[in-house]
Amino acid sequence: MYGIIGAAVVTAAMSLLVIKRLRLRSPDGQPLVLEPKTVGSGVRYLAGGSIFGLGWALTGACPGPLVALGRGGRAGHAGNDSERARRHVDLRTAAPEAAALKG
Repeated sequence: MYGIIGAAVVTAAMSLLVIKRLRLRSPDGQPLVLEPKTVGSGVRYLAGGSIFGLGWALTGACPGPLVALGRGGRAGHAGNDSERARRHVDLRTAAPEAAALKG
């Protein structure tokens, strides 16, 4: 897990270095500017991290994938659900028919 996060940090750092050194520009010719971030007192990070950690502790899963799991692994729009329902094969009712076909 830390290897993935570490690779992302290294990739981002190298990309920012290339952008600064080559003075790259956006497609419309504007210089790419990285605005300095204001950290503040850190209260919002503490609150957000606490909520995230509490959610992880209560559910036993990372909150991001948990949202995807809550949809049953379906990432489609709600409009597609009715189409899926029509094509859905209920294995409880199809199994006796399949057994009868085998002979």
